[in-house]
Amino acid sequence: MAKFDFNNVDDLKKLKKEVNAILESRIEKIELDSEINALSEETFGSIKNVFEGITDKLYETAKGKKMIAEYAKTIRNGKNVSDAYSIYEFVFNAPNVSNPDMFLNEAILMTGNFDAQNYKKEKANVAKIVGEAVRFVGENADFIRESINKNGEINSNVEYLICNKKNFSNIDEYVNRFENVKTYLEENMRSKPVNEGKTGKELVAALNETLEGLAEFEKNAIRDISIAKLSKSDLSQLFEQYKNDCLEKIDESIDEETSVETKSHLETMRKQLNEKKYNEESLYEDIVTLSELKATLSE
Repeated sequence: MAKFDFNNVDDLKKLKKEVNAILESRIEKIELDSEINALSEETFGSIKNVFEGITDKLYETAKGKKMIAEYAKTIRNGKNVSDAYSIYEFVFNAPNVSNPDMFLNEAILMTGNFDAQNYKKEKANVAKIVGEAVRFVGENADFIRESINKNGEINSNVEYLICNKKNFSNIDEYVNRFENVKTYLEENMRSKPVNEGKTGKELVAALNETLEGLAEFEKNAIRDISIAKLSKSDLSQLFEQYKNDCLEKIDESIDEETSVETKSHLETMRKQLNEKKYNEESLYEDIVTLSELKATLSE
C-alpha cells in the first residue's frame, strides 16, 4: 500500500474528497433523523403526503408491501387518526358537489367524538411507520421537507378543523380556516362522481398485489375486511362467519383428539371463543387471530 504523503497535492485532494464525503453522509443522516423525529408533530396530511410519495418504491419489495399493510392497519385501528384520514381524503379527492360548504361541514361532523389527545398518540404511531419506510426506501430529509410543504397551508387548516370544535373563543379563526378549505374544494373538485373509479375486479386485483409477502391467514383477513367495507356489508356478520368457522374446526378437532389434556384445552378454547363478541375497534386483530386459528386447526 502506498504511503500517504501530506506534502503531495494529489494525496491531499483525495483526502479532502474522502473527508467531505464522510461529513456529507453524516450531515444527511443527522438531518434525516431530525426530520423523522419531528414528523409526528406535523399535520396528518403532511405525514400522509410523505408516505404516499414512497408507495411506488414500497410496492417493489415484499417488505415494502408489508409496511404498506402496517400503515393501513395502524390507521384503521386508531379511531381518531382514521377519522382524520377520511377527512383529508374528502378534501383532496373531493367529488363534484353542488354545496361544498355543507359537504365539508358534514365531513367534519362525521368524525363524532374526536379525541385530540389520543389523536396525537395515534398520529405518532403512524409517523413512526412512515419514518421507518422513508429510511427503507432511502429517501432523504429534502424529500420529507418537500412532502410537508406540499399543500402545507390547506393541511394546516384541515388539521385545525379536525382538532378544534367551533366556539365563541375561536370562532373567527375557525371560520377563516373553514372558508380557506371550502375555497380549495371549490377550485379543485373532481369532475367525476364520487363512486366512479376502479371496478370491483380491479380493486381486488390491486388489493391482492398489495398483500404479497404477508402470511396467507393475514392476507385472507385483510382481503375479506376490505371487500366487506367496499361492498358496505355488515362487518359483524363477517366476524360471526370467522368465529363460526373456527368453532366448527375446534369441534372437529375435539372429536378426533385422543389426548385428554389436549381435548380439555380445545374445550376451554371453544368456550372462550363462544363468549367472544363483535367489537368494531378490535375487528382487524380479531379477524386476523381467527383466521390464524382456523389455518392452524386445518393443518
